[in-house]
Amino acid sequence: MRSVLDWGPGSGWMSEMICENREIYFVDVSKEVLDKAVSNIPHAHSLLINNNDSYRMTIKSLSKTDIDMIVAFSVIYHFPSFEYFEAIAECWKRISPKYICIKTMISRESMWEWPEYEKYAESNNYLRGLLLTEHDLLSKLQNYNIAARETTDTVIPGRLGQIRDKIQLDGVPDYESVIYTLKRKDIA
Repeated sequence: MRSVLDWGPGSGWMSEMICENREIYFVDVSKEVLDKAVSNIPHAHSLLINNNDSYRMTIKSLSKTDIDMIVAFSVIYHFPSFEYFEAIAECWKRISPKYICIKTMISRESMWEWPEYEKYAESNNYLRGLLLTEHDLLSKLQNYNIAARETTDTVIPGRLGQIRDKIQLDGVPDYESVIYTLKRKDIA
């Protein structure tokens, strides 16, 4: 594996752990997050998506780049809506990496969107917007098969590190933390 795209890198810890001697690309909606990630991995390329123009330019640029893997750890449940996830899944398909590695909260019952995302996104809770079912996730990444799936219920990501208990809110379906490694179907 030569190149990794870390979508929503946080501090860059995941790329730092798995991407030594690889070309690294960071994508985020926050300049502060990108600055923090690049401070930990100075040779990484950072791409800020903070409006429609930067989104289009970034996806066009990355579509021309040979990306082996997209990593999206603890990102999807911060998305404000299912439509937002669909748009991101479309760009991941356009980039067409060999692998996509995702860690997210998966609803065991039904998809859930936080109805007051803007207000809730400012809270200390990590469930900031979206819980997908496995079907919702995989239906938007149809060019990929599950190569590995691991449930990680023992540690649920929290605001600044990790917490050990799920946060239960009215109307939130039962969920689990899952790590997926998806492999593009045309890869032997």
